[in-house]
Amino acid sequence: MVHVDDFFFCGIEEFHNQVISKIKKKFRISTEASCAFKYLALVVSQIENEIEVNQNDYINTLKLVEIQRDSLNDRILDEDEKSKLRSISGQVAWVASQTRPDVSFDSCRIANRGKNSYIQSFKEANKSIRKMKNGNIFWKKTEIISI
Repeated sequence: MVHVDDFFFCGIEEFHNQVISKIKKKFRISTEASCAFKYLALVVSQIENEIEVNQNDYINTLKLVEIQRDSLNDRILDEDEKSKLRSISGQVAWVASQTRPDVSFDSCRIANRGKNSYIQSFKEANKSIRKMKNGNIFWKKTEIISI
C-alpha cells in the first residue's frame, strides 16, 4: 500500500526476496518495522496468525464538544460551531472508513447536517465519539485459506 512517500508491504519470504529486495535497492528506506508498526494513524500488529488494525491512539485524541446545559437542541449553530462540526465530521469519517464501519451511519448523519446544524448535531457527534472511545470491534478469521 502506498500513500504519498510512505508504503507498507507484507507477504511470504518469496515475495520479500523477489520484490521487496529490489525496491530496497532502488529507494532509500528510512524506517522498517515488522510485527507492529504505525502507518497513517493506523496501528498494525501481528500476533501469530492474526493481524490487528486499530486507530485507538487517534480516537483517544478526539475531543467531545462542550455544550452548555441550557442550550436548546433546536438552536441553530453559528458559523464557528458549524466549522467545528465539519471538523468532527471529517474525523469520524476517517475512522469509519479505516477501522470502524460501525460508525459509518453516524459519520453520514453528521456530514449531512450541513446548513441545518443544531445543538442536537453536536450531541450526536459526541455520542459517536464516545462510542468509538468505549470499545473496539473485532473480526475473527474462522479458517485459513491457501491461495
